[in-house]
Amino acid sequence: VEQSVARLANLADRASEDQAVWLIKSTGIDPLEEDAPTLKFVYSVLHDAVVQGVSDIHWEPRKNDFVVRYRIDGKLMKKHVLSSNSARSIVSCLKVMAQMDVAERRIPQDGRMTFSAGLRLVDVRMSSMPIVYGEKIVVRILDPEMAQRPLNGLGMRSEVQSGVQGLLKRTNGLILVVGPTGSGKTTTLYA
Repeated sequence: VEQSVARLANLADRASEDQAVWLIKSTGIDPLEEDAPTLKFVYSVLHDAVVQGVSDIHWEPRKNDFVVRYRIDGKLMKKHVLSSNSARSIVSCLKVMAQMDVAERRIPQDGRMTFSAGLRLVDVRMSSMPIVYGEKIVVRILDPEMAQRPLNGLGMRSEVQSGVQGLLKRTNGLILVVGPTGSGKTTTLYA
């Protein structure tokens, strides 16, 4: 404990006060501890989502359960169904990680954090929304590796890809890239 405090004090000298607070919050609980199953589960879901190329994670309390869904290639897929008893602790854990007000459950909130997934850092945006059975959390994963794909690596049909490449060769005009949240608009523009 003393080594951790000394390390954090040293970091505080070199970093701004906000960064030091974030480091204390993020290192306060060891995710591998047996008495931190909620934090361990949240970390494993975040890591799994980054590995699978998920753009959003929806944490949704329902009447009889708590559902975790992944958005992959614009489609929401059910990943975990948990007991409704776990909803409040998971939502609180996520809100602490994103530096949101844990006590406030009646208004929408936004937060953000940086998450370490293996050897890379991934930015995460979170929003909470009060609903009938609690709070719904949506986690947007902003992985720089996922945004930098070549045009032929986006999974477009060959005729669509050749049409886009033909439009890009024109010297004038306007191309609109539109679609719902998580459909790949930004990824397409970067490609």
